[in-house]
Amino acid sequence: MAINKAIQLLEASKNSGVILFVEDGKLGYKVKANGCFDSQLKQEIVANKGDIVALLSSERKHAVVKLGDGAKTDLFFVLGAGMSSASLLQCAKPLADAFNINVLEDPSFTGAAPFHTFADMVACYTHNVVETVHDETVNLIGFSMGGTVAFELALELEKQGKKVNLLLIDSLFTLYEYAHENSTLQDEEVESLDSIIKPIYLNHVRLMSNYKPSQQFHGQGHYVSCLHGVIAPRRDEIERQLNAFSTKAFGITEVESEHLDIFSNAKVDVLSRVLSNCFP
Repeated sequence: MAINKAIQLLEASKNSGVILFVEDGKLGYKVKANGCFDSQLKQEIVANKGDIVALLSSERKHAVVKLGDGAKTDLFFVLGAGMSSASLLQCAKPLADAFNINVLEDPSFTGAAPFHTFADMVACYTHNVVETVHDETVNLIGFSMGGTVAFELALELEKQGKKVNLLLIDSLFTLYEYAHENSTLQDEEVESLDSIIKPIYLNHVRLMSNYKPSQQFHGQGHYVSCLHGVIAPRRDEIERQLNAFSTKAFGITEVESEHLDIFSNAKVDVLSRVLSNCFP
């Protein structure tokens, strides 16, 4: 009954233009421009706060999609804006002989509450990695805007005593001005997105904008630059920023690929070589 009440209150909040979320274990809220958070609804939420926190938190736990399961090297992927584990299906099977691919999936794809802050997203993914892998070392990969999340996730994992091997693939990293300026990106491209993916994509761009690392990264880092696409001309700037926020110089690999093609069947051999070199 308590969970049913929590679900009812979440739905009532949504209908009133009030978004409830959990950050650092605490319940927060955000009122939309045309929303109305009346006193009765607020009192009911306060009275059922524990159940709402438990419900929202449980929706986000174990949001790890495994594309391989065996005694192989575990890789954890943070994908780009609007991307899900389905984006790796083409290349997962050819890589399965050497790697277990674990995708840190945004729970929004399964209907859970969206992330409302960057810290909320990083905290969720940190929990999922720690719960999934018990080795001392974590192999972490961030692609495109997902590299922003992966870098901060690496910092959080280091705080918890983990050693992190970090691979960023054609990532914007801290080019937050670029991400912010393009938060709507090309309108026609955004409008053509699937109705399920579009709000997740836009939310990812919003969350990853204006990012700066909270501290320096101490692990082994490598950056893969696709020679073609919108990010390629910015590689030198990205490399400078990576090294500014790391205690060790990042290795750099250039690959003959377009931005999104790196995960295609045609480029799976290239991707496999990169992964084998970074995660032997």
